[in-house]
Amino acid sequence: MNIKQLLLYVNYLLTKKMKKNAVKLTLLLASSLTVMSGATIAPSLPQMASVFANTEGAEFLSKLILTLPALFIALTAPFVGRFIDRHGRVKLLTIGLLLYALGGTSAFILNDLYHILIGRALLGISVGIIMTIATTLIGDYFEGDERQKFMGIQSAFVAFGGVLFVGAGGLLADFHWRNPFLIYLFSLLVFPLALSFLKEPKSITSPGAEASKKTGKPSKLVFIVFAITFVQMIIFYMVPVQIPFLLKTLGVGKNALSGIAIAANTVGATIFSLLYSNIKKKLSFPMIVSLALLLMTGGYVMVWLGDNYTVIILAMLFSGFGLGLTMPNISLWLIQLSPAEIRGKQMGYLTTSLFLGQFLSPVLVQPLAKQFNLAQIFGLAAVVMIVLSFLFVGLHLKTQGVSSFNARVKPKIE
Repeated sequence: MNIKQLLLYVNYLLTKKMKKNAVKLTLLLASSLTVMSGATIAPSLPQMASVFANTEGAEFLSKLILTLPALFIALTAPFVGRFIDRHGRVKLLTIGLLLYALGGTSAFILNDLYHILIGRALLGISVGIIMTIATTLIGDYFEGDERQKFMGIQSAFVAFGGVLFVGAGGLLADFHWRNPFLIYLFSLLVFPLALSFLKEPKSITSPGAEASKKTGKPSKLVFIVFAITFVQMIIFYMVPVQIPFLLKTLGVGKNALSGIAIAANTVGATIFSLLYSNIKKKLSFPMIVSLALLLMTGGYVMVWLGDNYTVIILAMLFSGFGLGLTMPNISLWLIQLSPAEIRGKQMGYLTTSLFLGQFLSPVLVQPLAKQFNLAQIFGLAAVVMIVLSFLFVGLHLKTQGVSSFNARVKPKIE
């Protein structure tokens, strides 16, 4: 090989690496859009309720502006998953990015609460498209340790992005309540990247779906993944919804301090998302679920027993540790269990489980508030998580036992 050939080969490797990094950056930016769908405009809600005070039920409708996207994400995702398994991923993703900008920024110019709600519904549909496809593409593009590591990076990126976008929303809301809605234009920056770097993946067979190869169906364990995702999101979403109210009962009335407490939760999630790949090398999927639940339990017990702001901050950090393990673990586990040909559909169901849990969290917690105070409700959630944690230890022992038994009795082929 002469010098010219060597230089051409080095240039090829560098170009290939740059393209791969561009693909990763595009997927990370697309994933970050999902966390913007709700909390970014939360600081605007009180002013919005005041501006539209003449509209009947303005306060309730203003709160619905925050939660409505989650409902439409949950409703949209299963249909998106089925569609992309049959017709491809990338084109629909680019459409979702455009719809995101349109639905997200609509409230910047609309002057009717009901029209704004329609825009929020459109935003939810776009997030259902973006989140389902972005996670599916990670499963398509990467394998093995690289996929495992990237899942952790994705979760950390989303968590950290949440801090930035929510903080930016608060600053913009101080100037005018409409300004935070302009943040949704961010998807237009992702759009050209998606067109340039994301390619339709070739049909592949998922190496982690051994149990499904003969039937073309996912393992029965996927239903456990959906169920625990749904339950964990109900429990986790108690933090952004209930913690501000709990802090007020402790005499902490400043909104900024509530924001810091929720940000501590996000910081904890970011740290453990980055550690996920190393932890996964040592623990099975069910054991990581168990560990995540125990970490969240520690945080919720501190909320239950704590009586000052410092304890609440530590509690949020601990519960964030658990969340940081949960998000990459459930996605990677589901990818491993699902054949490539139905991966999109399974990711759609996972997205539905996530956001349906978020949407129903305040609905299900509200009746408990009539019987218990908020601190006690966090204590009840801690008890539920401890029970679930032991159940997943049992699932680990059962699946490990079956695997080792099969390995012992499997006949040798001469």
